[in-house]
Amino acid sequence: RRVLATDMCNVGAVWLNGSCAKPSKEVKTGDVISLHYLKGIEEYTILQIPTLKNVPRKDTHLYIAPKTKE
Repeated sequence: RRVLATDMCNVGAVWLNGSCAKPSKEVKTGDVISLHYLKGIEEYTILQIPTLKNVPRKDTHLYIAPKTKE
């Protein structure tokens, strides 16, 4: 997954707070990540940074949330 994320950053498909993200960029609580796919754009807000290395799939809602349209 890390390689895929790096590749997406390198081709400009990942944006952080409205700017194209580099693979080494660290995220903070409140940041907005935009993923630009061929089918459209998905945006997520960072709610908190996990303290564990692996987050169970059932707990992902604690860390990210789809950004609501304003």
